[in-house]
Amino acid sequence: MSMAKENITDQIRKKAILDVLATFNADDFKEEGIFRKSVENNDLTKNVDSLVDPLIPNHEILVPNMDPYLKAASVKQLLRELKKSHHALFNQEITNALVATRDEPKKDIKLENVATALSSLSDANKLILSSLLTTCSDIAASVDTNLMTPTNLAVVIAPNLGTFGDTPAEMMASVQLNDDFTFIIENKDALAMSLQVEQPIQVKSKLDSAVNKGQLVISMFTHIKQEIENKDWEVSLGGGVTVMLDNGNKKTLPKHAAELYQVCQNTTLDNMAESMSKVDEILSNRDSPKTFIDWVKSLFSSRKESTKEFYKTTEDKFNNLKEDYNKIDKGPDEGVQENVEQRPTI
Repeated sequence: MSMAKENITDQIRKKAILDVLATFNADDFKEEGIFRKSVENNDLTKNVDSLVDPLIPNHEILVPNMDPYLKAASVKQLLRELKKSHHALFNQEITNALVATRDEPKKDIKLENVATALSSLSDANKLILSSLLTTCSDIAASVDTNLMTPTNLAVVIAPNLGTFGDTPAEMMASVQLNDDFTFIIENKDALAMSLQVEQPIQVKSKLDSAVNKGQLVISMFTHIKQEIENKDWEVSLGGGVTVMLDNGNKKTLPKHAAELYQVCQNTTLDNMAESMSKVDEILSNRDSPKTFIDWVKSLFSSRKESTKEFYKTTEDKFNNLKEDYNKIDKGPDEGVQENVEQRPTI
């Protein structure tokens, strides 16, 4: 599945997986039952939610003394969330190819078939699988202390990797993916060429761009929403629109401010481009009555100066946001705005 078809959240999940895997160290590899032992659900949910929140830098989450079991559980959960969003690490084509060569008796032929299947992974997925295999290999090397063989690792990781249907045969194939992933772990070095990426820095930069876009838009929309909540509005004759604020209180706002607030309330990482279009439309049309009733109201009331100032200031900020957003797409060679804080790759 190409990155272009993925949503922003999935790209951020992929960056988070790479960041977490990069923090494993020699002591983590020796922990008994690493990747098998569970952690508290609340801790796991909080950690994963933070990892995919573009407003929280990953280096503030992945502290040096972080619980290795929490790191391992977070990797599995992030892989599981990719699978739930129909962007599993192994798409249907790759999964089918692994199934097709599963019973091949000749190892050299099986290696060739598996290598061919893995070579069709997207570049981002190649980086993730390569890092995951390195981690699994290092863990398996300490089997005397952690009791985690390649097979044990595959049993707890593989179910989060493949794409399967719900028929009994497909569910059985899902279980058997454990054997496929065991084979891949055990033959990591022989399969390394199939996972090579020509320009890994550019691939990571694209994942960073997803984070930067999310950070830029979500922070701006959060700021607009807070301004609307905190402002003492003077509503013109003809009334305004009463909205429910995030804190549960109601507030009467000018019509366009209410529309802006509701867009900001409903903005997520995956609909933020659509939300930007809506905000653009609201601000562009704020002086053009949409209906005959709006036009009649405009004859008997005038917009308060403080409201005009708010719309103008918001429009200026929004235009800057669009400019910065487009610069991120162009990449560092064409200059990403310096005041957009980069969330570092660990």
